[in-house]
Amino acid sequence: MAYYPAELPNPLRSSFGRNQTSNTIRSQMDIGEAKVRKRYTLPIYSESWTLALDTNAVAFFNTWFNITLESGVHRFQFNDSISQTIQDYRIVDMPSFKPYGTCGSYTVSFNVERLP
Repeated sequence: MAYYPAELPNPLRSSFGRNQTSNTIRSQMDIGEAKVRKRYTLPIYSESWTLALDTNAVAFFNTWFNITLESGVHRFQFNDSISQTIQDYRIVDMPSFKPYGTCGSYTVSFNVERLP
């Protein structure tokens, strides 16, 4: 299992967001109320992360994402910002880079799943 690299900064608190994904499946019945069951034993949380990176950290992030995580195929462990416990995460979509400030820095934004 890969770990979130110490060389990368923690996600910016100002851009952090967490939502619990639906943990139930509803099946409509011909007669009566819908049947509801759980999808998973524990819920999966969807989070949005933004990192502020200098040019060296951008190269490091790209190597970590593309090679270590194989473009989001593999999970990584990270210290959850709310519970302060080590959790498993997976990057859901491709990271988006935007210029940040005037010194050649960038922000990289992406969504992750916190897995049970």
